[in-house]
Amino acid sequence: AKKYDEVSIDEVIAKNLQVVDMTASILARDNKMPMWVFGLNEENSIVNTLKGKFNGTKVTV
Repeated sequence: AKKYDEVSIDEVIAKNLQVVDMTASILARDNKMPMWVFGLNEENSIVNTLKGKFNGTKVTV
């Protein structure tokens, strides 16, 4: 899998990047909701994301 630091929701949909499922992608686009996608394998990944120490993909609208 290729890691993207940032990608637009339109690119996710157009290229079928499978960052998240297609329904979630379309709902996020239609509701203008950015997403932050990250793995849960790293310890404290949720806490780190909330603290601004993000290590994943930002999906912009």
